[in-house]
Amino acid sequence: MPLLTHPLWRVGFRPFFLLGMLAGAILPVGWALLFGGHAGLAASPVEPLRWHAHEMFYGFGWAILGGFLLTATKNWVNVRGHHGGRLIFLSVAWLLERTTLLLGADWPVVLCLIGEQLFLGSIVALLLWTLIRHRNQDSYRDNLFFIVLLPVFIVAKTLLLHGDFAAGTAMTLALFRLAFLLMLERTLTQFMRAAFQVEIRRDARLDLAIKGLGLLLVAAPWLPGALAAGLALALAALLLIRSRKAEPKIDVRGGIEHMRSIGHLSVYRAFTREIVTETDHSWGDFGRKYLSWILSSRKMAMIFEFEIDFRYDLRDPEFVIESVDDERVEIRMPACRCETRIRDIRFYDEQRSRLLPWLLPDLVNGFLGDDFREDDRNRLVRAARSHAESRAMELVRDIQPEVLASAKATLESLACGFGMRVVEISFAEGNTFVVSPDMGKVAA
Repeated sequence: MPLLTHPLWRVGFRPFFLLGMLAGAILPVGWALLFGGHAGLAASPVEPLRWHAHEMFYGFGWAILGGFLLTATKNWVNVRGHHGGRLIFLSVAWLLERTTLLLGADWPVVLCLIGEQLFLGSIVALLLWTLIRHRNQDSYRDNLFFIVLLPVFIVAKTLLLHGDFAAGTAMTLALFRLAFLLMLERTLTQFMRAAFQVEIRRDARLDLAIKGLGLLLVAAPWLPGALAAGLALALAALLLIRSRKAEPKIDVRGGIEHMRSIGHLSVYRAFTREIVTETDHSWGDFGRKYLSWILSSRKMAMIFEFEIDFRYDLRDPEFVIESVDDERVEIRMPACRCETRIRDIRFYDEQRSRLLPWLLPDLVNGFLGDDFREDDRNRLVRAARSHAESRAMELVRDIQPEVLASAKATLESLACGFGMRVVEISFAEGNTFVVSPDMGKVAA
């Protein structure tokens, strides 16, 4: 497969989430070695603390943020998005940045500067190109905040590496905070709508005030301390107010009723193994009872592995939900359906019949004894299967209390997840279990 058309380079999050994962696994170990005095950064163009902060924010952080924005911006403006060669170039630039910050102390100044800024400058330019060029078809008009904040990351990075470290760090934190305020506002609303059919109430003026304060706090290093603290406190207060106002009212009955589309709710699964031995005599029952001293019975031992799945059909009319009040719900369950399936059959041992077993040695009986015929073997297998099925039914009866306890715990968790504090569950009269054996088939 050609490199440019490989699936890895089709969408922005694929290479950069992978790079972010690697950075998250490797960079903390490197810093621990540095902090413990087991390694050094003699070849780095910056001090260890600046290296650590930069790799945390612009190595790991921007791999994740960049991968998300490369993917999200194309959806916001409804275009194909950057892929192929551009993603390969950005990935190489990201790796070059890691190398420069480790080994670039003796490099020419221009080369070192390129290595430090190529990745961030390139990805910011591509993101701005997408948002500005397709501004007329942008689904989110507040993407203007991204158009403003993305170039400021370059300023914050430069300060963090070569200027006022405290200001660069504070600016970077504020920029990430603003980016996450914007992204969370969108993704949380979409996720709740798609996953739970819950619409989060939004206040456009409150949202704008939150984003405006987030943008102002980017300049906090140059504001009076009291003013910066007041803005941060105001932002926290507005976020708290929004969380209260946006809290959705969830209809528990409607939510659980929607679960009917799931179909069957599996609440318990049991796995067991049985060794079953069956015997057969060439002369029938009479020979087995009275003539075994002349010709012994044939024996076959088999190991049956089977599973029993306990589930409830949530589409059953007997599945009833009654909301008593805002915090209490009553649920009536239909009969539990049990399905048994053979997972595996193995022949453990076969013993052919022996002529005069009390007299002739095994070596002689190896030639004279009566071996299994195909019909005999199939008959014994059927008998063994029937025996295993009866043992499975005994197991169903024995573990009914555990099944009901598991079903109750599952349903209580589901109902509590929809806001109910008190859940009363009643099962079908007599704890009815409908057994649907399928012992004739071996499960794949």
